Amino acid sequence: MKDVYGSLAEQVKMAKGIGEGKTILARVQDLMSENIASVSPETSIKETAQMMADSKTSSVLVVEQQELKGIITERDIVGRVVAGGYRMTSHQG
Repeated sequence: MKDVYGSLAEQVKMAKGIGEGKTILARVQDLMSENIASVSPETSIKETAQMMADSKTSSVLVVEQQELKGIITERDIVGRVVAGGYRMTSHQG
Protein backbone atom coordinates (compact mmCIF):
# COMPACT_ATOMS: atom_id res chain seq x y z
CA MET A 1 0.00 0.00 0.00
CA LYS A 2 2.87 2.32 0.85
CA ASP A 3 4.33 1.98 -2.65
CA VAL A 4 1.01 2.83 -4.28
CA TYR A 5 -0.19 5.67 -2.07
CA GLY A 6 2.57 8.26 -2.08
CA SER A 7 1.07 11.49 -0.77
CA LEU A 8 -2.41 12.50 -1.87
CA ALA A 9 -1.87 16.05 -0.69
CA GLU A 10 1.29 16.38 -2.78
CA GLN A 11 -0.56 15.05 -5.83
CA VAL A 12 -3.34 17.60 -5.39
CA LYS A 13 -0.79 20.42 -5.09
CA MET A 14 0.92 19.26 -8.29
CA ALA A 15 -2.40 18.95 -10.14
CA LYS A 16 -3.36 22.50 -9.16
CA GLY A 17 -0.14 23.71 -10.79
CA ILE A 18 -1.29 22.35 -14.16
CA GLY A 19 -4.07 24.93 -14.38
CA GLU A 20 -7.81 24.92 -14.23
CA GLY A 21 -9.80 24.17 -17.33
CA LYS A 22 -7.12 21.95 -18.82
CA THR A 23 -7.68 18.25 -19.24
CA ILE A 24 -5.45 16.30 -16.89
CA LEU A 25 -4.28 13.06 -18.46
CA ALA A 26 -1.58 12.33 -15.88
CA ARG A 27 -1.60 9.06 -14.04
CA VAL A 28 -1.13 8.76 -10.30
CA GLN A 29 2.36 7.37 -10.85
CA ASP A 30 3.25 10.52 -12.80
CA LEU A 31 2.41 12.75 -9.82
CA MET A 32 3.01 10.66 -6.72
CA SER A 33 5.86 11.08 -4.30
CA GLU A 34 8.29 8.20 -4.21
CA ASN A 35 9.90 9.15 -0.90
CA ILE A 36 7.17 8.35 1.55
CA ALA A 37 7.26 9.69 5.09
CA SER A 38 5.86 7.38 7.74
CA VAL A 39 5.55 7.22 11.51
CA SER A 40 4.38 4.67 14.04
CA PRO A 41 1.21 5.20 16.10
CA GLU A 42 3.44 5.94 19.12
CA THR A 43 5.31 8.83 17.44
CA SER A 44 4.58 12.18 19.09
CA ILE A 45 2.71 14.88 17.20
CA LYS A 46 5.74 17.16 17.60
CA GLU A 47 8.06 14.58 16.00
CA THR A 48 5.52 14.01 13.23
CA ALA A 49 5.17 17.74 12.54
CA GLN A 50 8.98 18.10 12.46
CA MET A 51 9.25 15.19 10.01
CA MET A 52 6.64 16.82 7.77
CA ALA A 53 8.56 20.11 7.82
CA ASP A 54 11.91 18.40 7.17
CA SER A 55 10.59 16.31 4.28
CA LYS A 56 8.45 19.18 2.90
CA THR A 57 5.31 17.10 2.84
CA SER A 58 1.83 17.79 4.15
CA SER A 59 0.99 14.24 5.20
CA VAL A 60 2.59 11.09 6.55
CA LEU A 61 1.47 7.50 6.68
CA VAL A 62 0.94 5.84 10.05
CA VAL A 63 2.44 2.35 9.82
CA GLU A 64 2.70 -0.42 12.39
CA GLN A 65 4.57 -3.65 11.62
CA GLN A 66 4.54 -2.75 7.90
CA GLU A 67 0.74 -2.43 7.91
CA LEU A 68 -0.92 0.87 7.01
CA LYS A 69 -2.98 2.09 9.96
CA GLY A 70 -3.86 5.57 8.72
CA ILE A 71 -2.62 8.95 7.61
CA ILE A 72 -2.02 12.21 9.43
CA THR A 73 -2.11 15.52 7.61
CA GLU A 74 -1.27 19.14 8.33
CA ARG A 75 -5.01 19.72 8.65
CA ASP A 76 -5.26 17.01 11.31
CA ILE A 77 -2.49 18.65 13.32
CA VAL A 78 -3.96 22.15 13.06
CA GLY A 79 -7.63 21.24 13.39
CA ARG A 80 -7.47 18.53 16.01
CA VAL A 81 -4.28 19.17 17.94
CA VAL A 82 -3.55 22.89 17.92
CA ALA A 83 -7.18 24.09 17.85
CA GLY A 84 -8.17 21.34 20.30
CA GLY A 85 -5.62 22.49 22.85
CA TYR A 86 -3.63 19.25 22.96
CA ARG A 87 0.00 19.28 23.97
CA MET A 88 2.21 18.21 21.09
CA THR A 89 4.79 16.46 23.27
CA SER A 90 2.66 13.99 25.20
CA HIS A 91 0.44 11.07 24.30
CA GLN A 92 -3.24 11.67 24.95
CA GLY A 93 -6.05 9.19 24.51
